[in-house]
Amino acid sequence: MKKAYLSAVPYLYFIAILSWIFFGNWMGEKTGGSSIGVLLFTMPFFVQIFLKSKPLDLFLIAICTLFTSWMLLAYLSDVMDITAMTDGALRFIIIGGLFSVGNILMTGWLFFNLRNREKEQDSNLANNFA
Repeated sequence: MKKAYLSAVPYLYFIAILSWIFFGNWMGEKTGGSSIGVLLFTMPFFVQIFLKSKPLDLFLIAICTLFTSWMLLAYLSDVMDITAMTDGALRFIIIGGLFSVGNILMTGWLFFNLRNREKEQDSNLANNFA
């Protein structure tokens, strides 16, 4: 039971990040989009939490890997452009670094969840024939 809850953590992380991106303007920030964007981008994560589809999991892993790579390159590019160490620059370095590391960890966690699920299915299949 505990393992099922832990396997949902990366999906919930990406749902939270996408919700923050699209609903940012509701909390007084200038960025943000519409609720249709949240619905379109978070629905596959919700489906994966409850239905556990392997093709959808592979698709989400690929998309999250691409997003994480793109975001890491953008972060490193912006860090290289910092000329003066101000409070805003230091905050950007810390928060952006934590966000980048969090995305890398959660994408890896998605991959290992898929691998562990396949191992469990293989062992269940072997037990059925034994």
